Amino acid sequence: MLSVRCDFLKIDDPKPELPPIIMTGENTFGAIVNGKISLNNDVIGLRAVNQNSSILDIGASFIDRSRGIDQSIFFVIRDDNLSVGQYELMVYQDLSRVASFRNFESECYYDYRLNENTRYTGTLNILKLDDVNRIVSGTFEFTISVDGCPDVQVEQGRFDLKLIN
Repeated sequence: MLSVRCDFLKIDDPKPELPPIIMTGENTFGAIVNGKISLNNDVIGLRAVNQNSSILDIGASFIDRSRGIDQSIFFVIRDDNLSVGQYELMVYQDLSRVASFRNFESECYYDYRLNENTRYTGTLNILKLDDVNRIVSGTFEFTISVDGCPDVQVEQGRFDLKLIN
């Protein structure tokens, strides 16, 4: 008698989890985007720049073709008193609180700097901004939309990044 063993239902890969909320400069970045976890294991690029102590530019690009993810999330916060605290993300004409999302698979670019029809609301919480040890850490969530593309909901976002000049 011939016996056939079938292991196709066995999944060895653990279910993706968001990185923990930490403040040690581990270069982690993750969020739930429209119900799917995007995390830094899939990152092809991280950015954390603090210019002149009044501009913070952070973000990450993710790619995981097996899960259909090819996207980026970026923030720019301009504030003369940039420090630990909560920053409201809304479209300001002076571009002092910018959130952007790009989905390269669908060619949707949710970025007010590229498309004035981009709308977003949310918060970015800076939990640690350490110029001596060059660390920025925090959490974020936002909803963003642009004409002709589906709305994007970003939840439970977190980052722990090394600042570069």
